[in-house]
Amino acid sequence: MDIEEMDVPENEAPEPYKGPYPRLRRATRTYQHLEILLRSAKQRITKDQDYGQDAVVVEWLTDLIEKVIKPQIRQAAKEELPPFIQAQLNAVYKLPRLLVYRVLGEAGDLRRFRGPRSLRHYLGLHPHNGKASRKMKGQQADWNPKAKAVLLSPEKNGLGTQLLMLRTEPFVTAYYAKRAYLEVR
Repeated sequence: MDIEEMDVPENEAPEPYKGPYPRLRRATRTYQHLEILLRSAKQRITKDQDYGQDAVVVEWLTDLIEKVIKPQIRQAAKEELPPFIQAQLNAVYKLPRLLVYRVLGEAGDLRRFRGPRSLRHYLGLHPHNGKASRKMKGQQADWNPKAKAVLLSPEKNGLGTQLLMLRTEPFVTAYYAKRAYLEVR
């Protein structure tokens, strides 16, 4: 669904762009950092037999994420996201909310982009000389690397991985059609 296709009720004028969603960004980044700590503590438990301290850390981090951070993310999204974006999120039920909130926290208000092409460029999904855009040593990236990592990284269950795992239509059919086309070439 393109940004232009989003339904805004006629009696409500869209709110002007306010900038990024700072509370949502901060909460989702905190969640991401705590998930990394939790993953490393779980890896230490499986490697070592003496894991008393790490087991306590895993339990504490799990409680912190579930009881504090996730409610903070939901509250920040409820307060900062405009109503029409919340309505669109309610219409698409298969997407993992936490991941969408992470993308929105990094990208900010989607209305600031002129269209899908500028949004793809901001997220680092644009081609550069016919290839995927990559960071070059000594050059500053002209996209948001954190947003690109949220979208694409399979080890962090990025959006692309989630769409395929949950078999969300129409994304899955488009993916397999493109994959079949590229295999034939």
